[in-house]
Amino acid sequence: MRKFTVLFVLVMAAALALVACEPQTVEVVKTVEVVTTQIVEIEGETVIITATPAPVEPEPEPEAEVALNPYLGSNKLDGNGIPATFFDDVHIRRAFAYCFDWDTLINDVYMCEAVQSKVLSLPGMPGYDPDAAFYTFDMDKCAEEFQLADVDKDGVPAGEDPDDVWEMGFRVQMLYNTGNTTRQIVGMLRDAGALEVHLRISAPPIRYSCNYGVDMSSREEMVAHERTEAEVAVEVGADSLAYLSMEGVYEAVGTPASVHCDACFTGEYPLGDLDTGQSKYAFENPLPVVPA
Repeated sequence: MRKFTVLFVLVMAAALALVACEPQTVEVVKTVEVVTTQIVEIEGETVIITATPAPVEPEPEPEAEVALNPYLGSNKLDGNGIPATFFDDVHIRRAFAYCFDWDTLINDVYMCEAVQSKVLSLPGMPGYDPDAAFYTFDMDKCAEEFQLADVDKDGVPAGEDPDDVWEMGFRVQMLYNTGNTTRQIVGMLRDAGALEVHLRISAPPIRYSCNYGVDMSSREEMVAHERTEAEVAVEVGADSLAYLSMEGVYEAVGTPASVHCDACFTGEYPLGDLDTGQSKYAFENPLPVVPA
């Protein structure tokens, strides 16, 4: 037993010696400094000038371009637009709700043939609550909510912050379906204090009448017929006007022009344009009398 113990100790000692003698891998990091040496003679004396060039800074990566929303103006709270987070502030949403004149819309635009929808569900639909709380037109509460807003998120209410919405103001394009009351709506917006009114129409301009069953005005009665967008803007009293392009229409619907009739927009009638021969008054024209 004693011999076995001595043998075991000798084996372990040999193993440790081999491990100690094994070469170790050491990672050496060298810093190489580039030095420029120049020997010059100044006033009869030889002078050695050494210089170390300045470290080369890596060029910064170009910032990714941020797509701006054309409906938000400058996309900043600078008086010429709004940031994309503008309506995140609950007080901004409440201010807009209080400044909407429902009575004028119902009485003047819809000729008293409409009611304010107080909740999302309409009467008779599941979820409709006739007693639900709703907003009313109140310019004082509107101003109060604007002053409570904190659009720049600095913790200071806009009413006490000269760099926030109450003092800075804002400009934004609002899409609204006006039916055929564009001039009245523009006038209402200006009467309510809008400094500028810019119309954006979510369809191309209708410049041609329909010869296939849709009852509409004649070409001469259409505001966009033979007028440019700038001329139409002047006609309706807006500062600017822009329509959706035909390309935008077909991109939205996802089907080609060949399966649609767009004659009222383009004037290209599938059966050819025979002017009054295919108009809605075609059958009201006097018919030729054939002698018996």
